[in-house]
Amino acid sequence: MLPTARDQHPVARREGGRHGRAAGERFSLDETGGERTRAAGYVPAPFIADGKIIDSVGGGVSQFATTLYNAAYLAGLQIDSTSAAQLYIGRDPPGREATLRFPAIDMAWTNDTTAPVLIRAATDGTSVVASIYGTDHGRRVRAQTGERRPVSGGAFQITVTRVIRYRDEASERQPSPPATTSRRHRNSRRTAGSEAVLSADHRDAAASAARGEQL
Repeated sequence: MLPTARDQHPVARREGGRHGRAAGERFSLDETGGERTRAAGYVPAPFIADGKIIDSVGGGVSQFATTLYNAAYLAGLQIDSTSAAQLYIGRDPPGREATLRFPAIDMAWTNDTTAPVLIRAATDGTSVVASIYGTDHGRRVRAQTGERRPVSGGAFQITVTRVIRYRDEASERQPSPPATTSRRHRNSRRTAGSEAVLSADHRDAAASAARGEQL
Protein backbone atom coordinates (compact mmCIF):
# COMPACT_ATOMS: atom_id res chain seq x y z
CA MET A 1 0.00 0.00 0.00
CA LEU A 2 1.26 3.46 -0.83
CA PRO A 3 1.56 6.10 1.92
CA THR A 4 -1.37 8.35 2.76
CA ALA A 5 -1.16 12.08 3.25
CA ARG A 6 -1.28 11.41 7.00
CA ASP A 7 2.15 9.78 6.74
CA GLN A 8 3.45 13.04 5.27
CA HIS A 9 2.39 15.49 7.99
CA PRO A 10 6.03 16.08 9.05
CA VAL A 11 6.96 16.75 5.43
CA ALA A 12 4.27 19.33 4.82
CA ARG A 13 4.87 20.93 8.21
CA ARG A 14 8.68 20.89 8.41
CA GLU A 15 9.90 20.75 4.83
CA GLY A 16 7.23 22.83 3.19
CA GLY A 17 5.22 24.49 5.92
CA ARG A 18 5.49 28.20 5.31
CA HIS A 19 8.79 29.53 4.05
CA GLY A 20 9.94 32.52 2.09
CA ARG A 21 12.74 32.81 -0.43
CA ALA A 22 14.23 36.12 -1.48
CA ALA A 23 15.09 36.91 -5.08
CA GLY A 24 18.02 34.73 -6.06
CA GLU A 25 17.69 32.46 -3.00
CA ARG A 26 17.69 28.67 -3.22
CA PHE A 27 15.20 26.22 -1.67
CA SER A 28 16.28 22.66 -0.87
CA LEU A 29 14.02 20.06 0.73
CA ASP A 30 16.95 18.30 2.37
CA GLU A 31 18.50 21.50 3.71
CA THR A 32 15.13 22.74 4.96
CA GLY A 33 13.89 19.54 6.56
CA GLY A 34 17.06 17.67 7.43
CA GLU A 35 17.25 13.91 7.82
CA ARG A 36 13.90 12.14 8.07
CA THR A 37 13.95 10.19 11.34
CA ARG A 38 11.53 8.98 14.01
CA ALA A 39 12.82 11.72 16.31
CA ALA A 40 11.77 14.28 13.71
CA GLY A 41 8.25 12.83 13.64
CA TYR A 42 8.45 10.51 10.63
CA VAL A 43 6.92 7.03 10.56
CA PRO A 44 7.52 3.93 8.45
CA ALA A 45 5.91 4.14 5.02
CA PRO A 46 6.63 2.65 1.57
CA PHE A 47 10.17 3.17 0.25
CA ILE A 48 11.71 1.95 -3.01
CA ALA A 49 14.83 -0.17 -2.46
CA ASP A 50 16.45 -1.97 -5.40
CA GLY A 51 13.21 -1.85 -7.36
CA LYS A 52 11.07 -3.23 -4.53
CA ILE A 53 8.68 -1.40 -2.21
CA ILE A 54 9.40 -1.86 1.50
CA ASP A 55 8.50 0.12 4.62
CA SER A 56 11.11 2.55 5.91
CA VAL A 57 11.05 5.58 8.22
CA GLY A 58 10.46 8.66 6.08
CA GLY A 59 8.97 6.75 3.18
CA GLY A 60 6.32 8.62 1.26
CA VAL A 61 8.02 12.00 1.19
CA SER A 62 8.48 11.94 -2.58
CA GLN A 63 4.74 12.50 -2.98
CA PHE A 64 5.22 15.89 -1.36
CA ALA A 65 8.52 16.51 -3.18
CA THR A 66 6.81 15.87 -6.53
CA THR A 67 3.95 18.19 -5.60
CA LEU A 68 6.25 21.06 -4.62
CA TYR A 69 8.52 20.39 -7.61
CA ASN A 70 5.58 20.76 -10.00
CA ALA A 71 4.55 24.02 -8.35
CA ALA A 72 8.08 25.40 -8.91
CA TYR A 73 8.24 23.91 -12.40
CA LEU A 74 4.97 25.50 -13.52
CA ALA A 75 5.94 28.79 -11.92
CA GLY A 76 8.92 28.85 -14.29
CA LEU A 77 11.44 28.90 -11.44
CA GLN A 78 14.99 27.63 -11.96
CA ILE A 79 15.16 23.89 -11.17
CA ASP A 80 18.49 22.93 -9.59
CA SER A 81 18.04 19.29 -8.62
CA THR A 82 15.46 16.58 -9.22
CA SER A 83 15.44 12.85 -9.96
CA ALA A 84 12.76 10.48 -11.22
CA ALA A 85 11.83 7.42 -9.20
CA GLN A 86 12.82 3.88 -10.21
CA LEU A 87 9.16 2.84 -10.34
CA TYR A 88 6.67 5.04 -12.14
CA ILE A 89 3.71 5.83 -9.87
CA GLY A 90 0.53 6.52 -11.82
CA ARG A 91 -0.42 9.55 -9.70
CA ASP A 92 2.59 11.53 -11.01
CA PRO A 93 2.98 13.34 -14.36
CA PRO A 94 5.48 11.14 -16.26
CA GLY A 95 8.90 12.77 -16.41
CA ARG A 96 7.97 15.30 -13.71
CA GLU A 97 8.61 13.29 -10.58
CA ALA A 98 10.92 14.17 -7.71
CA THR A 99 12.19 11.35 -5.54
CA LEU A 100 14.31 11.84 -2.41
CA ARG A 101 17.00 9.98 -0.49
CA PHE A 102 18.77 11.95 2.22
CA PRO A 103 21.45 13.17 1.68
CA ALA A 104 22.20 11.75 -1.79
CA ILE A 105 19.09 12.83 -3.72
CA ASP A 106 17.49 16.22 -3.17
CA MET A 107 14.81 18.39 -4.76
CA ALA A 108 15.95 21.99 -5.05
CA TRP A 109 15.11 25.13 -6.99
CA THR A 110 16.11 28.80 -7.04
CA ASN A 111 13.85 31.84 -7.02
CA ASP A 112 15.24 33.45 -10.17
CA THR A 113 12.63 36.22 -10.20
CA THR A 114 13.34 39.73 -8.91
CA ALA A 115 10.82 39.49 -6.05
CA PRO A 116 10.43 37.24 -2.98
CA VAL A 117 8.25 34.12 -3.10
CA LEU A 118 6.21 32.48 -0.35
CA ILE A 119 5.92 28.68 -0.09
CA ARG A 120 2.95 27.14 1.69
CA ALA A 121 2.19 23.46 2.23
CA ALA A 122 -0.79 21.85 3.91
CA THR A 123 -2.49 18.48 4.29
CA ASP A 124 -6.04 17.57 5.24
CA GLY A 125 -5.45 13.87 5.80
CA THR A 126 -6.36 12.81 2.27
CA SER A 127 -4.30 15.18 0.13
CA VAL A 128 -1.23 17.38 0.20
CA VAL A 129 -1.21 20.82 -1.41
CA ALA A 130 1.90 22.91 -2.11
CA SER A 131 1.59 26.53 -3.24
CA ILE A 132 4.13 29.13 -4.32
CA TYR A 133 3.08 32.79 -4.26
CA GLY A 134 5.00 35.61 -5.89
CA THR A 135 5.18 37.94 -8.87
CA ASP A 136 5.37 36.18 -12.22
CA HIS A 137 6.58 39.23 -14.21
CA GLY A 138 4.48 38.03 -17.13
CA ARG A 139 5.87 34.48 -17.30
CA ARG A 140 3.60 31.82 -18.76
CA VAL A 141 4.61 28.19 -18.57
CA ARG A 142 3.51 25.00 -20.23
CA ALA A 143 4.94 21.50 -20.32
CA GLN A 144 5.29 19.47 -23.52
CA THR A 145 5.49 15.77 -22.69
CA GLY A 146 7.20 13.56 -25.25
CA GLU A 147 6.41 10.00 -26.18
CA ARG A 148 7.42 7.17 -23.90
CA ARG A 149 10.33 5.24 -25.41
CA PRO A 150 10.56 1.63 -24.19
CA VAL A 151 13.91 0.45 -22.88
CA SER A 152 15.03 -2.91 -21.51
CA GLY A 153 13.49 -4.39 -18.40
CA GLY A 154 10.05 -2.93 -18.94
CA ALA A 155 11.25 0.62 -18.26
CA PHE A 156 10.68 3.68 -20.42
CA GLN A 157 12.42 6.95 -21.20
CA ILE A 158 10.61 10.24 -21.57
CA THR A 159 11.62 13.86 -22.17
CA VAL A 160 9.50 16.77 -20.95
CA THR A 161 10.17 20.22 -22.38
CA ARG A 162 9.25 23.27 -20.34
CA VAL A 163 8.28 26.24 -22.50
CA ILE A 164 8.45 29.64 -20.78
CA ARG A 165 6.98 32.67 -22.51
CA TYR A 166 7.91 36.08 -21.13
CA ARG A 167 6.06 39.40 -21.11
CA ASP A 168 7.97 40.63 -24.16
CA GLU A 169 6.75 37.50 -26.03
CA ALA A 170 10.25 36.00 -26.03
CA SER A 171 10.15 32.29 -25.25
CA GLU A 172 12.58 29.70 -23.91
CA ARG A 173 12.48 25.93 -24.35
CA GLN A 174 14.02 23.86 -21.58
CA PRO A 175 14.12 20.13 -22.38
CA SER A 176 14.68 17.96 -19.35
CA PRO A 177 17.38 15.28 -19.50
CA PRO A 178 15.67 12.05 -20.61
CA ALA A 179 14.20 10.43 -17.50
CA THR A 180 14.32 6.63 -17.32
CA THR A 181 11.63 5.05 -15.16
CA SER A 182 10.87 1.41 -14.49
CA ARG A 183 7.54 -0.35 -14.84
CA ARG A 184 4.46 1.40 -13.58
CA HIS A 185 3.27 0.81 -10.02
CA ARG A 186 -0.50 1.26 -10.09
CA ASN A 187 -2.20 3.53 -7.58
CA SER A 188 -5.57 5.26 -7.87
CA ARG A 189 -5.61 7.09 -4.53
CA ARG A 190 -5.72 10.86 -4.64
CA THR A 191 -2.63 11.94 -2.77
CA ALA A 192 -1.51 15.43 -3.57
CA GLY A 193 -2.02 18.68 -5.38
CA SER A 194 0.26 21.55 -6.26
CA GLU A 195 -0.37 25.14 -7.12
CA ALA A 196 1.95 27.60 -8.81
CA VAL A 197 0.34 30.93 -8.23
CA LEU A 198 3.17 32.72 -10.02
CA SER A 199 2.02 31.47 -13.36
CA ALA A 200 -0.28 28.48 -13.55
CA ASP A 201 -2.30 25.94 -11.63
CA HIS A 202 -1.30 22.30 -11.51
CA ARG A 203 -3.59 19.77 -9.86
CA ASP A 204 -1.87 16.42 -9.96
CA ALA A 205 -1.18 13.92 -7.31
CA ALA A 206 2.60 14.46 -5.85
CA ALA A 207 19.40 7.58 -9.81
CA SER A 208 19.83 6.98 -6.21
CA ALA A 209 22.75 5.92 -3.99
CA ALA A 210 22.29 2.24 -3.16
CA ARG A 211 19.11 2.51 -5.24
CA GLY A 212 16.89 3.53 -2.33
CA GLU A 213 14.17 6.16 -2.73
CA GLN A 214 11.48 7.56 -0.48
CA LEU A 215 8.23 7.09 -2.41
